[in-house]
Parts: sequence; structure tokens; C-alpha cells
Amino acid sequence: MRLKEGRYIDEAFHKYDNGIYIVEADQGSGKTERLLDLYDKKILMMGARNTLGESTLERLGFIDSTHLKDNGYTYSADELQQFQNLWINIASGKKLTLPQVKSSTPEYFIVDEALLNSLFIHTSSLVPYAAYLEFLARLIHTPKVILMGATFPYFIRKKLKALAKHRADKNYQHIKYKSNFLEGTSIRYVSSGKEMDSEIVRVMDKRMTGKGNRFLFKDMIATDTDHKYSPAYLKGERYPKGVLIVSERGESVENVKAKWQEHYPEANIICAWSGSDQDFTETLKELGDPNKATDVDMIISSPVWGTGINIRHFAEITVGDYGFVPNAIHTDEDIKQGMCRDRDCKSWIIWPRKTDNSKTKKALVGDLNKEEDLMKHLNFFGLKKEEFYERDPYTNSSLPRDIEFLKDSIRVNVWVHNHKLGRWSKFDKWAISRGAVINTDYEAALEKHLPKNHFKKKWEQVAYVEKAIAGANKPIEDWTEKEKYIYQYKHKAKDRLKTRKDLENKQWLSEDKTLTSTQNDFYIHKLVEETRELFMKLTEEQNIVWLEIFLQSKQWSKIFANRHRINKIIQSKGWHFTIKNQVELDPLNALKDILQEFNYYVEVTAGVSKTRKELQAKARKDNLTEFNKWKKLQNKSHLRVNDYLFDGLANGEIELNTLSITTRKYLKEFPHIVIENV
Repeated sequence: MRLKEGRYIDEAFHKYDNGIYIVEADQGSGKTERLLDLYDKKILMMGARNTLGESTLERLGFIDSTHLKDNGYTYSADELQQFQNLWINIASGKKLTLPQVKSSTPEYFIVDEALLNSLFIHTSSLVPYAAYLEFLARLIHTPKVILMGATFPYFIRKKLKALAKHRADKNYQHIKYKSNFLEGTSIRYVSSGKEMDSEIVRVMDKRMTGKGNRFLFKDMIATDTDHKYSPAYLKGERYPKGVLIVSERGESVENVKAKWQEHYPEANIICAWSGSDQDFTETLKELGDPNKATDVDMIISSPVWGTGINIRHFAEITVGDYGFVPNAIHTDEDIKQGMCRDRDCKSWIIWPRKTDNSKTKKALVGDLNKEEDLMKHLNFFGLKKEEFYERDPYTNSSLPRDIEFLKDSIRVNVWVHNHKLGRWSKFDKWAISRGAVINTDYEAALEKHLPKNHFKKKWEQVAYVEKAIAGANKPIEDWTEKEKYIYQYKHKAKDRLKTRKDLENKQWLSEDKTLTSTQNDFYIHKLVEETRELFMKLTEEQNIVWLEIFLQSKQWSKIFANRHRINKIIQSKGWHFTIKNQVELDPLNALKDILQEFNYYVEVTAGVSKTRKELQAKARKDNLTEFNKWKKLQNKSHLRVNDYLFDGLANGEIELNTLSITTRKYLKEFPHIVIENV
């Protein structure tokens, strides 16, 4: 990661080499404005919200769109190829299949508000799977990819790093800007709606009183019949500012408007929500211009006015009405977006509220590689199995359509759930880190809405993200072998990382081999490199080596034949194991011990012979045709289905992930090791 101090982005996008670039910067940092440098480039932009698209089109001026203008007209796939620069909703991305637009591949792929896009993909049923695949294809194949946003959680960075490995350039960069842009901002938490309303009344009374003094200059009173010189049209601090209310409410913001309209009949109050039939285009232009005053007195906004909506110098106070607790409860990221809508407002009043969800901890543990645990996660987050699984007509079994997409969806939902559950502590830390001053304790404001002593309990479940997948957050006695291993060898992590780095940069190939120590390093590095070839060719997702395959390999032959020399090298390096072959699992344990010194986690599984026998008939049935063909070519008798499978896996004719679930279960009951990066 490249960390930069400063409020505003100064990256020269037009000078970027090919690769994936994350540009992480706070709200109002000029991310969109930097795109003006690309006016003469061929650009494709994708977004999750049409309001963001509309704002981008308005601010850039050289981007076309699929369906934001032209009276709702949507373009066909062929028509889309005619655009030099295009903004399109992710949900419509399936129109841009690579074969169709091969001749018009853009130079830049821009994703604004990357977190919002990721949430949209994995939590909304509006994004077809084909559109998701198109999104991935663009990330991998577009020469220059720029993802912008205020926050990039681990699951986005993890995914982008993985995708970068599939790109021709292998280039992945993360640029993060840090600034105290909230310096001078005062945040006060209130514990009731009554307290919140009193702050609104204070500002609105001042606003409406000032507005009643219609003219600033005595000599204009007689002639200004159209009020063009009224304070509403004159810039200046003499004219009191208005109130911006942001909330989680949807349609019920209309009730909030009705309440305040009754209290201030003369006030110009606008209310924005998804079902509103009012066109706010011109109003937003006015509100976004820092050089213009506005006749609007109060803005009440649902989440529909979120990302992409910029208001300047309008509000004396921004009020966060989060005490209602609807079903669609906001995360801390949503709250940040809402409270920062008026970039210039330095006084925030927030009515927080928190719902207790004690079942979270139980729901977010387990191993996502086990179908049973997967189903529990899917059910908890309301994800339907049929959305991720499909029937294999050849085996009549249910298989994951895309296991990585499924895992990503769960990671996203885990993150969302945690950032709803602990939203106020996370928001608080963020605001302080950006220079804001917190005048009252959010916990004190929240306590009135929670059971007694609730804050003494672990109401906020933190750091679940990968722990949900690893099965962590358990008592030590319930830790998995991997968890115990990581904890036990934490002190060795730095040395093992260096050993691994030395292996991968292949410096050992060119070093002077006249020295004994260098000879030893060369020998052991070459041995591990050859061994990696054995397990890495199987599948990227699951690196498995079976005992039967390993015993027949050139790698084991070399290790065993030279075990005395290797044991001396092991001893000289201070490693605490030896190569031996006395019991069945010794060869696998030897491989495990070597690989772990190169920062791999290796787990040895002996398998269960009883379960193996139970699955053998089913596995044979699933592979009968190919097994019989293979059997005819062999000059051996008493051949079993496992002989066929191991032979095919060893020579690369069979890929593990193409086998049926039953067959994979059968194979995993034979002695094997599973190799993972730590």
C-alpha cells in the first residue's frame, strides 16, 4: 500500500501503466474530478446507483449513459459499441459480453464507490450472474482499471489481489490518502427524538426569521417586486443556513416532512426518497454550487440521496435521524456517506440507536468448505441455495455454480452484518481519526434504547470477516489444527516469510555454489520447487497430495534416496524434524515439515477406511465409463476405481474439481495432505 498525506487526490490517472489501481480517499477528495484528465481516453464506467451515474455525467460532461437520459431509452448491445465513453449500471453489464465488444475494448475501466458496487453484486438479486461475470472480465482484461472509494474492506482487496494474478501485467496497487478533513467538525449524540427536534427548531427558527426580513437594501424595497434581491438570492453569512436531515427511513420520511411543514408552513421543505415523483435535478445543481444560495430551508433525505450527492454551504446543522431502526438498518459506511452530504457543514447532531442481535456469533462460525456450514451461513443471511447451486445432470448431484462467488457473498454479508451491529463504535473511531470532536458519548445516548447493562456484554462482535471462514473465535480447546499451528509458530512467521520469498524470487539459482551453505540452500530450494510443481498443478483452490501419488513421484524418490544429506541440511538450519519412512504416514509428514518451513500450512489426514469402503461403489458408478476405458489399457489385474483416479490426477488427465462430490469425498478418505498459504 502507498500511503499519502493530503485531502485531495493528486494521482495522474492518465499516466498509469496497465494494472489494477485502488484509490482510497475520503468523501469530497476530488476523485471524480481527477477523471477529467481522461477526457480523450476510451472509458467504461460501472456503478451501482443511477443517482451516482447522473452526478458523474453532470460533473464530467464527456461520458454517455445507457439509461439515465433520453427519456428512459435503453440501448442494445450493438448500440453500446458506438460509445467512446460509457457509464452503465452493473446490473446491465451483461449487455457488454466480451465477444460482442471485442472490437471496442476500452483503455480504462473505472469503478466509482467500489464498496457500494461489491455490496450491490453480493446482496442484491438485481444483478444477474452474467453481469457479475462481465464485471470480473473487465477487471481482468481491461488495460487500466481504477477503483475509487472512501473505504476498501479486506474482502475487496483480497478479491482484487487474486484477480490481478490472472492479468497479463500482474500489477496491483493500493493508494490510500489520509487527512483530517473533519477538523473543526463538532459531533453531538442525543438520546431522544425530542432532544434532536429541539436542535432542528433552534436552527429553523433562526432561518425563518432571517428569511422574513425580505430585503437587505432599503433603496430596493420599492422596486424589487419579483424579490430578486431577497436574501435567498444573495450570497452571504447574514442569511441563516438551513437544516439537512439524513436517515435510514424510506417512505416514512414523508411523515417527517409533514410534521415540520405543519410547524413551519412557510418553509420550503424538500423530501427525497425512492418513491418520490419530484424531479430534483435542478435543485441538486443549485445545492451543489458553493457560489449560490438557495431558497430551500430544510432537506429530509432517505438513503436514496447517498453516494454521488454533493451539497455545499447549505446546512448549519446536519442531523442524523437514526433512532427509528427500520428493517434496512445502515452500516457505519452508510452513515458516513449521509453525514458528509454537505461537505461544509461543521455541526452534526446524531440520534443513534442500536438493535441487539445476539445470534450473530453462533451464525458466523464454521468452515465454508463444508457444505453443511455453508448452508447455515446462506440461511442466516437470507441467501437462497438455488441462487448458488445447480444440478449436474450427469451425476444428478447439486454442485456449487461458483464456489468463489458464494464465498465472496458470505464474506460481504458477514462484513455488512458486523458493520450494522457495531456501527456506532466504528463510526466514532472513524470521525475522531479524521479530526472531529465528539462532544457527547454515543454509548450514553444508546443505553436508553438497550437492555440494562447491555454495554457490559459483548454486544459488538468484532473481527469476524475471515474468522467466520476459518472457524475461529472459539475457546482454545475448540481451535482447529490450523489455528493452533498459527498461534504456536507466530514467532517464526517472519523467518518463514523470508524463506518463502527467497524461494520465489529464485535468487538461489544464480548464487555462488562453491560455498557449502549456498549448496545446501540451492539443494533444499530446488527440492521444494520440484515438490511445489507436484501439488500446485492439481488445482489452485485446493492443493492436495495423496500418499499413493507421492510415493510414486520423482520428488519422494529423490527425498528418500538423499534423506541422509537432507537430514544434515535440516539439522544445520535448526529445523526440528527428520526424514524417515518407518510408518505409513512418514512420507507425508516429511513433506509437511519441509513445506511448513516455507510458510505453507500443511494438514495430514489419514482417512477412514470404513467410510472409504462405503463410498467406493458410488464413486465407481460415477466414473464407470472412463474407468472401464482406462482399465482396458492397463496390463494389470485387480484394478480399482481409486487406481484410475490417482493415475489420472498424477498425470494431469483428471482435474479434481471436475469430479463428482461423492468421488471427491471418496478420495479424501485416503491418506493425503492439504497445503495452504498461511
